[in-house]
Amino acid sequence: MSARTTFIAAILSLALGSLPVNGVIAETHNISVQSGQRKQVASYAAWKRDCTPDSGIVKAVSKPQHGKLFPGNTVAAIKRNRFRSSDPCIGTPMKKFTIDYQSAAGYRGTDTFTVEATFGKRAPEIDVYLINVY
Repeated sequence: MSARTTFIAAILSLALGSLPVNGVIAETHNISVQSGQRKQVASYAAWKRDCTPDSGIVKAVSKPQHGKLFPGNTVAAIKRNRFRSSDPCIGTPMKKFTIDYQSAAGYRGTDTFTVEATFGKRAPEIDVYLINVY
């Protein structure tokens, strides 16, 4: 597995940090999770125009206050391209970096964390995850 052909998102930094000044809030994700249950809440992949994997970096710039994040990997079909709605690579299986979330046992309420994602040569983008723990 080379760093160039896989999504280098294994660099999930769980340390707190401040948002970069040049980062753009790209997407806000509202997700519901049952208290104490682990659930995949995010997946990231980067690819070139010919549908081959490209490099990227994903890191948590703020961690949840009431739970934990778990990095992982999976292979799944590309569902969408956040930059181009009509992408011929949609449907192509691709290795993805995943993030699972699990709240503290018994916690109910809202939790949040923030991810900085860099795709290929693009500037970093910020994704905000709002977790409704029920």
